[in-house]
Amino acid sequence: MSDELIAVGAIRACLSTTQIFGWSVCSQEKDGLRPMISKEVTVFHWFLRFLAVLGFSISSAIAADADVVRTFHDAIHTGKVESVRTMLAAEPGLATSRDEYGFQPVHLLDTYPDEEVLDLLLANGADINAANDEGVTILHIVTDPDAVPLLIGRGANIEARDKRGWTPLIMQANNQQNGPDVVAALLAHGADPNAEGHNGETALSFARETGDGSFIEVLTANGAAK
Repeated sequence: MSDELIAVGAIRACLSTTQIFGWSVCSQEKDGLRPMISKEVTVFHWFLRFLAVLGFSISSAIAADADVVRTFHDAIHTGKVESVRTMLAAEPGLATSRDEYGFQPVHLLDTYPDEEVLDLLLANGADINAANDEGVTILHIVTDPDAVPLLIGRGANIEARDKRGWTPLIMQANNQQNGPDVVAALLAHGADPNAEGHNGETALSFARETGDGSFIEVLTANGAAK
């Protein structure tokens, strides 16, 4: 086991270990908790392996720790590939961890979709079609049109529905924050231009509400009629 993995594993585990077992591998320093990178930490990791052999696990407890999840999600959002790799090696359950809004790590690739990070998440159990509490998937919120083929190539459902019945195309046409390029990319990869939400909303109806000619042009050129 590398020193780096021991260090990261100790940082991620120390708070949860205190809560679960009543003891900690953390030391208190002036700028916060730090792991004690020592033989004791190595023993701690062997202890976790021993528990696994006996059929016990504290993976869910560690993954549920808000500080751990926040640190991991920050690494995803900022594209720190090696940090993501090391943390997943220490705790694979982080790949499906949720933040306070129900978003999973895969959602955090909406702005800067790193292919290597995406594949690391998927290899550790992440679902490309993971939805938050409102049914929103990565394609509903992706901001980079070049990411659309990457996500679809990994199995993202272009017709996924949120709780309002909105597909990614409908949502992207509604918020319009990403411009018409993401809408065009979704249409180019097979999105239904006339899909309707639960209340009859369509991508074109939202474009007409705002009067944005660029959205209307892209949609009608690709078969949107209502």
